This record gives sequence, C-alpha cells and structure tokens, in this order.
Amino acid sequence: MKTLKKISGIALLLTVAVSAQAVEGLRVSLQDTNAILSWTSTDSDFYLVQYSTNLNSNPPWQTLTNWMPGAEGTNTTLFIHEGAAPEKGATASPFSTGNELLSFRSLTYDTSSRPVQWVMPRDNPLSIVPMFIYPPGYNFNGFLLFDPLTESWSSGDGIIRSSDNVEPPIPSGGFETNTDAFFSSDIRLYRVVRHGVSLVGITNGMTLSGTVTIPLEVGLDDGVLTTICVEEDGTPIGNSIKTAPFSSPLQVTIDTTSMSNGVHEISAFASWRPSTGLGDGGDTESEPVTVNVFNPISFPDWMDYFGELDNRLSLKVQLGYTNIDWEMDVYGNGTNYVGTFGGHSNDGVIDGYWDLVGPNNVVHTNETFFDFVVRVVSNAPQGASISPQATTLAESQKKRSYRQTDNWSTDGMWVIAVHDAWESYVGGDELPAAGGDFFNRAESFGLTVRPDRRDNEIDKGYCFCIPHEEQDSEEQKNAWNNLRSALFNSESRNFFYIGHGANNGIGMSPNSTNRFISSDEITIRLHTVAPYHPNRHGYRFVFLYGCQTAKGDLPKSFGMIHKENVPLSSYLSAALTPSAFVGFTENVTAGFGNNFQVHHILFIQNFLYEWGQRPAVDPPESGGVKYALDRARNNYSYPFAVSRDVEKIKVFGYWGLYPNGCNTLGYRSNYQQ
Repeated sequence: MKTLKKISGIALLLTVAVSAQAVEGLRVSLQDTNAILSWTSTDSDFYLVQYSTNLNSNPPWQTLTNWMPGAEGTNTTLFIHEGAAPEKGATASPFSTGNELLSFRSLTYDTSSRPVQWVMPRDNPLSIVPMFIYPPGYNFNGFLLFDPLTESWSSGDGIIRSSDNVEPPIPSGGFETNTDAFFSSDIRLYRVVRHGVSLVGITNGMTLSGTVTIPLEVGLDDGVLTTICVEEDGTPIGNSIKTAPFSSPLQVTIDTTSMSNGVHEISAFASWRPSTGLGDGGDTESEPVTVNVFNPISFPDWMDYFGELDNRLSLKVQLGYTNIDWEMDVYGNGTNYVGTFGGHSNDGVIDGYWDLVGPNNVVHTNETFFDFVVRVVSNAPQGASISPQATTLAESQKKRSYRQTDNWSTDGMWVIAVHDAWESYVGGDELPAAGGDFFNRAESFGLTVRPDRRDNEIDKGYCFCIPHEEQDSEEQKNAWNNLRSALFNSESRNFFYIGHGANNGIGMSPNSTNRFISSDEITIRLHTVAPYHPNRHGYRFVFLYGCQTAKGDLPKSFGMIHKENVPLSSYLSAALTPSAFVGFTENVTAGFGNNFQVHHILFIQNFLYEWGQRPAVDPPESGGVKYALDRARNNYSYPFAVSRDVEKIKVFGYWGLYPNGCNTLGYRSNYQQ
C-alpha cells in the first residue's frame, strides 16, 4: 500500500526556499540546463521529488521520481532534473534591467517563524516570486500578494515594500552562489518529500507540559489529505484530531493536562482519500517517540459532561504532588462564582463527586456548565485548606463540565445494516448472517430493529442489506437513506454495521452522500456537535465493523466518551449512561482474490455468544463487551488475515457493557446497573 509522504524540505530554482520546514542540507544548483538537487539523507528512507511552475495549478506539484532510495554509503543524495533551466539569456526577467545575472540561492534556513511572503503580477500568474527580491520602496500596484500564514491572495494596490528585512535571515553557510545562474520568469519550485508522516521537533526523552503545538510533516503524491492527529497506542490524544480542510502550517495542539503524568509513547497519524473515483484511500503512522509528561495539575480522567440522570458531577484530578492540600474554585456558566472546595490528598489524586449543592445549601441545577480552577497549596496547617496562610504552588486553567440532557423516550432500539460490497465474492453471500445474529439478539429483548428488513429490496433473509455498485443508483441511494432514517430515529440507541468504512464515516465514497454517511453528518443529526443541546441524541452501543472506524472522531459523533476503559464509577459519579464504541484502528482484509473472508462472520458470532454468557460485572475483567471481544479473538481459530485484523479492534467507553445493560427506561429511572 502507498503511504503518505512527509514534506522534508522545499527549494526554489532561481530564487529562494519556500516557507517550510527545510530538509537538512537541501541545495539546488545549476549545471548547464540541468537542476542538481542534493539533500542530507539516510539509506533507510525513500524520497519523492516534485516540482511546480505554478502553485495555483491543480495539481500544483508534478512528480519527477517516487520511492527514490537514499544513497548508500553517504549521507547525501543527488537528483538531476535534466533540462530544468532555459538556455542562458533565453528569457528576460521582468524584475531586472535587461538580462543581468543574479545570484542563485538555495537557502536552508527554517522560515517557520519568519515565513516568506509571495507576490505575482496580476496579469502574469505564472511568475510567483518572494517579496524580498524587490527593493525597499517598491510599489506593488498591479500585483497580488500571498500570505503563507492564511494561505490567501490579496491585492497589492497601495502596498509599499518596507525597508525592514530586505533580505531573509541567513544562517552561517546559508546559501550558495552560482555565477552562471540568472533570474527568469520561467520560475521553478522543487520539493523533496520523505515517505511517511513525522512529528517535528519532538525527540525521545523530551518532557511535555501544558499546551503543546506540534508541527506535522505530511506530503501526498496522490490523494487528498483527510485527517491528522497525534496518538498513543492507536488512540488520538485529547482533541488532536484535525480534518480537512487544513491551514498552513500543518500542526496539531495537545493539551497535555488531559494525559497522566509519566512516560508516553506518541506518534503522528495521517490518512487520505483518492483524488478521484472510488476507493478506501490509505493511512500512515510515524515511528513512535517516547516522551515524559508532567503537569502539577492534570485531568486524565475528567468527565466533560454530567447530570443526564441526576444532579451529580464527577471530580477527578491528578496532582503532581503527594501529601498535599488542594483547593478547587467553582464557577457557574463560566463567570458566576459558586464557592471553593478544599481537602488533602495523600496519594496525589482527587476523586469524588459534587451534588451541585453550594454554600448555604443553595442548589445550582440551572447552570448549563461549571468551570473549575484547581490549586495545590502549602504552608497551611495540616489538612487545612482555604487558609490565609496557604501558599499556591500551582494553579490550573479552568476545566469545564457541561450538563448533558438526553431524554430517552423508550428502551434503546437497534439499527443493524450490512453493506453488501462482497456479494459477488465466493462466500460473500454469507455476509448478511453477521447482521442477522445481532438482529436475533435484539429481538430476543423485545426491541425494534431498523431498517425493517422486509422493506429491503434485496432482502437476504437475515437483515437489512445495502447494495454495492460502482456507480450511484436509485436502489443504492434509497438503501442509504433508509439507513439514515433508522440511525436518526429518536428511539435508536444501538448500532451494528459491517461493510466499507473510514475514520470519518461509513460507506464506500466520501465524495457521495448516495453511498456514504459521514461523521460530520452524524454529529449534526444527533446534535452531539454542541456541548449543550436540548435535543442531544447519544448512542449506548456502536459496533462499526469496517476499516479505520476507531481512528477518527466517530465515537464523539455518536455522543460517546472517546477514551478507553472508562470505569463504571466515572459514569455513576457524573450521572451519565454508560456506553461503548467498537471499531478498527486499521484497514480490514475482506477478501483475497475473489474469496470473501467468511471467518470475520465467525468472529462476530463468537463475540455475540461470549457477550451473552456472563452476567454484568464491574470491573469488566470477566464480563462485558471488551472481555467478550478478547475471548472471541483468543479462544477460537481463524486464518492469519482475520486473526491479524481482529487484533486491531478498539473499545472506547465502558468495557463492562453487556448486551442489554443500561439500555432500558427502568435503568434510567432507578439509576443502577
């Protein structure tokens, strides 16, 4: 499979380097009419070399070579672009007098802090050059100016070249001069990209604290970048997931206070979809980097929501100290001061809940959210917090928890669908049986299953099937719309789907709503996009048996906590309904040649059997959805491809959830397992 390509550096023939993280030692020089590219390399990497004469074209970059190995026995790789430069003197520069020779520069400085601003004549969009080649006082009437920070063009009318920063910053050895070079309107830009995605500036052993912005280097030979994030063990960290469209520079921000103190192994992840046509796209992950995380106050187990079932709010905080006093200020709706808690922690953990009763027994049930500021203090009498003698050692930023309203009108009903994309394969006709087993389990609890399989025009006798065709058809469109109606029905709270998937939705083609339901659409239709929405419709259980479905924000789209192994006590202390999301972190092998991997169906059947064999327990070491998945994976035999795939299943939320647990109005009214 192709992977994404890391943008390692950019150089510009006949001018200067484009604003980018530059590859170490990148140089471009001229030899007759050939451009000679050289860069610092390793023989374990593969490179892609591209050029452009107009960054506004589509696509802007043309590939000169792909999968070029780094040179062996040396740390420098060379590439020759034959005929890259016109014959000397063939083209006059509109930015100089006559055909005078100009120095050719290939700069290697890091311009991330002082990016180059580009200009081009309004009547000649092929001539893109950096602003600093013009003298101070130059009037840019008739030009367009490009800002690399906003990636937008604007009129240069009335803009005068400043005398500041006439030349870009140049480190020692920052450029080469080639007296045979000249400036030409036939401008050419080069970039060298290394295959993969990388964290920039993050090295092994580094300590991270507070909010950290991490640049990512990603390049594409073909396809459209859809998702980037920083992850740990296949799980996105905090809110680091970003989806298209992207702005420059490419980077993600991590609030390390959402992580526990200690050693973490993090990596960069990126995925893309094909530029045209159908297909699953691809993904790539960087080599992991081991970092230390330390914050005096952190919130790895914080519950962002509360109060769905009762007036109760979870308070879970990790301190960087032991045997320490702490204080916690409470604000209603962000500005209304409520009061201050105080206490002492022997083990550096604050773990409890608040019943929304403040000072003087005032009950604060009308607030849509609360903010909390945590302090650790010293020099106070032992255990005596909120003391005038206390000295603040550390104080957190405000941490928020939103009241969640999610009024179920009935027991949680089921949505079950099979994307019949392998019906023409040998064994593919057995695929609907996987959904049929879920169908029978749901009906055994007296629950309605949607869509009604009797309304399915291609009913296979097991469950609702969505046809698969290379082109949009009315039948296919109707099937996806029937699934939509079922998903967004107010009674639906459980969903099993097997078929094509992605990290941002389910279906075959993200470009067509006739064959794809995106995570954004789910978020909007279920009203989980806003922290507080009166018509919020969260799901209790979702199992998406498709490629990369656990890699993006789909858990959040369905209104679930996007963390692994959230204990039951966290849900109870926050008065929330426990929920679980199951999906794959990588692609799933559905078939070899013309044969469908029917053992996927066997795995699902084994999971359902194991899931129903044990009563509800907590902690979930001997029961619940995660335990059943582990037993289905480890206690039965499958071909290698299926065994490898099911190792990539992740469970977010409550691992101890069982088939009909926490799914009834009775549970909600009694608020007990």
